[in-house]
Amino acid sequence: MPDLISRALTRRTVRTTKPSRERTWKHLSPLLRLLILTQLTFNIGFFAVLPFLAEHLGTALGMAGWMVGFVLGLRTFSQQGLFVVGGALVDRYGVRPIVLTGCVLRVAGFAWPGYAQTTWTVIGAVLLIGFAAALFSPAVFLGSSAGLSPATVTRLTKQWSDDHAAFQDRDLSESDYVYVWADGVHPKVRLGQARSCVLVLMGVRTDGRKELIALAEGLRESTESWADLLRDCRRRGMRDPELVVADGAMGLWRALAEVFPQARNQRCWVHKTRNVVNALPKSAQPGAKKALQEIYNAEDRDHAQKAVKEFERIYGAKWPKAVKKVSDETDELLAFYDFPAEHWVHLRTTNPIESTFSTVKLRTRVTRGAGSPAAALAMVFKLAESAQARWRAITAPHLVALVRNGATFQNGYLVERPEVSAA
Repeated sequence: MPDLISRALTRRTVRTTKPSRERTWKHLSPLLRLLILTQLTFNIGFFAVLPFLAEHLGTALGMAGWMVGFVLGLRTFSQQGLFVVGGALVDRYGVRPIVLTGCVLRVAGFAWPGYAQTTWTVIGAVLLIGFAAALFSPAVFLGSSAGLSPATVTRLTKQWSDDHAAFQDRDLSESDYVYVWADGVHPKVRLGQARSCVLVLMGVRTDGRKELIALAEGLRESTESWADLLRDCRRRGMRDPELVVADGAMGLWRALAEVFPQARNQRCWVHKTRNVVNALPKSAQPGAKKALQEIYNAEDRDHAQKAVKEFERIYGAKWPKAVKKVSDETDELLAFYDFPAEHWVHLRTTNPIESTFSTVKLRTRVTRGAGSPAAALAMVFKLAESAQARWRAITAPHLVALVRNGATFQNGYLVERPEVSAA
């Protein structure tokens, strides 16, 4: 990279020493040469068709000159102006399905004008032709994989694995995590065991900043997998958090009671709502969702408990199993009410992990695997680490330190301690 920058500066400042075209071409990588040649051929073919299309529109279909120009302009825009759509689809679904789809649409688009007799059918045909070409432009699918040789991939994979190992062995004694989110996520990569997933711990420091704590492979419902991860964090100096937010996976809660017994538990309302609704018939699901929202969106704990009683009254007689999922865990579901009201939106769900790993899953789906299980885990770690740079602090970060120092909050508000009079 420094050599490339210095050569670029030299070309700009010393005009008498410009390299020849042959020398410049020789210094391009083979993939870049292929990209230039295929893109050139691609564009020649695009513009070579225009005279034939114009002649067909003007002579065979009898269109006026302005309409011919309008149709040709639409074709140009639908192809050249929609490359961003092709690139976005390649990022999401990979090269092969998008290129094959583009080819099929392109063939259909070229056949369509032969049968089109009206202006609108012609416009539809040229839009389809152009959009299909935007799906398999060489600049889109060749550019999406340019620049990574096998040696580079091997080097990056080793570096990522080393970075992940260092991350998992770092000292945590200086990082005081007051709130912790925990979840097991399933990115589309090959891990070591058939049913394994990525166990994730994310925390909030006393200054309100979110931070990735740990990331390791394990079994989501396994107490031992979670206990190993939590014990390792304890060994490296992590203190008991004030509150841990997670779903209803019992393996985590049993491990948490063993390793961090002082931490309070908060069940994720997104997971709980999904579990409750799945236990109800479809006709009752919309009303049940609204009733559950009345619980976790209540203005304080008292109103939330009243909403729980109301939920039991409405649904308890017909669907006791669904109601039991809420009534048996009321304390864990309403734990967030004992913390600052400004933090409730962050503590009700495991959304910080869910939202982060939705983008991680998107990128790992495109790669279609990452080789060995260790390489896959390292890739997931680097993607999560990259996402961490965009995380924002929680609302009212100054209150996090008060929570750690034992301040009492009632219905979301700080309870002032009475001053002790001097004897």
